[in-house]
Amino acid sequence: MLPIDKRKEIDILLLYNLYFRKCNKNVSRWTDEDPQRDVTTTLMYSIGRRSLEKYHCCDIPRRIAIRIANKICRNRLWSNNLYHSAVKENLLMEYGTIDGCQFTTFQYDNMGDYVRATNLFVQDKTDEERFEHIKRLLGYCAQGTMTQKEKVKTLNTVTAFLSVWNPDEKLWDKPDFKGGLMRACLIRSLSTRNLASSKNTLHPEFVQNFLKEDENLLNVIRVFEQFNLYKTLLMPYLHDRLMTMSMLERDEKWTIGVNGLLDSYRLSYTENIILFLSTKYDYRYIFNMRSIKYSYLQIWRLAKSATSYNHKKDNKD
Repeated sequence: MLPIDKRKEIDILLLYNLYFRKCNKNVSRWTDEDPQRDVTTTLMYSIGRRSLEKYHCCDIPRRIAIRIANKICRNRLWSNNLYHSAVKENLLMEYGTIDGCQFTTFQYDNMGDYVRATNLFVQDKTDEERFEHIKRLLGYCAQGTMTQKEKVKTLNTVTAFLSVWNPDEKLWDKPDFKGGLMRACLIRSLSTRNLASSKNTLHPEFVQNFLKEDENLLNVIRVFEQFNLYKTLLMPYLHDRLMTMSMLERDEKWTIGVNGLLDSYRLSYTENIILFLSTKYDYRYIFNMRSIKYSYLQIWRLAKSATSYNHKKDNKD
């Protein structure tokens, strides 16, 4: 377990590194390899590097992944092959296409995003080089030559990178962050960025001004999913915006979205988020600043036409 003083500085990169080390115990036993070599982490980052360099963050052919593994652990039978062991440990996954091609991907998409993001730090030595690299990746997306699946993987990698990247403060003022795909990725990255870290260079004032101009500020799902971000920086502003709107404008920009929470495929998901927030911010501490901000959210959640659901939730609360 990490010491308390280091928990404030934690990011997802560190969590995945710890996870790879844990998995390395089984992989090393199956491959008859020295655990100190940590061949599991080496394999994961090697595959991530090839995906970043040659395939624009997309999945790589299975034969290439096996070749990479065989270079790390040579002369193994299939039963104790490194690639086979990584698939067995649920670190990698293989799939085939309708035309007979076989590919290898990470077992979890989020894992692959952050593995490729780590390679961006290693491959490019300066922040300017890293910025130009992600700019090129987004350029490939804008060309329209990628499939939707390939585009999503590239955008997710850039988003993951931006969530852990802390360049010089001046770099955030570049025009590229003011619009387009770069801006969209930066906004998405905020939900997983450790804003409390002492290394963070994306200061709250910048984020607050940045998000106030965002056309999706009143996106209901995003408010729930990124409540910690809204709670810290945006909830009073969101409250004031809704209060100053006419009823017609508020219905169009907010109430329709809240009604959408009642869709069958979203209902249980939304209830789980509300339940989590309810347990975290108790009404008995309503004068606590955090609880006041949570109360804003709960009150505005009731601004919908489906009154039966309001009664149901009020009884639970």
